[in-house]
Amino acid sequence: MFRSDSPVAGSDAATRDHHELLAAAAQQLFRSTRVMRRILTQARTATGGEELLLSDAQLFVLKMLSEEQPLAPRDLATHCSVSDPAMSKILNTLQAQELVTRRTDPGNRRSVQVAITPAGQQELQRVVQARLAYLARALDPLTDAQLHDLITALGHLARLGAAGDPD
Repeated sequence: MFRSDSPVAGSDAATRDHHELLAAAAQQLFRSTRVMRRILTQARTATGGEELLLSDAQLFVLKMLSEEQPLAPRDLATHCSVSDPAMSKILNTLQAQELVTRRTDPGNRRSVQVAITPAGQQELQRVVQARLAYLARALDPLTDAQLHDLITALGHLARLGAAGDPD
């Protein structure tokens, strides 16, 4: 039997407290998922009057191409965790709206490279700004202290996600 002031007993209590905190955090995150999903869904539709109605996958492709281009369709599919045929469909839609271009790779004539167009860059910026503005309005009722707490918590989640992300 351990005394309550022994290092092992303190360690057991700390482990128990940590497990209780983990369970409470997991439960709160689980409950919050529905609210976050609703807010994000509303943000997707709050992008202004002349929206091209791009899917999240299409916007993600535009974001990737704005950061690194040109890319091969297969590389885009891998980064987006979709099949090659699904990426082809996404690119067909974006190309039809003149948001991306596909060009034959000069170094390998059998390969195609995809790049974002100036119109694609503008649409990406417009939609991102509209969604961020909506999200800011949705968070406006929170106090400054609550916003700081939220930023800290989301930063922790982002780091957890990045730790599991191979990229």
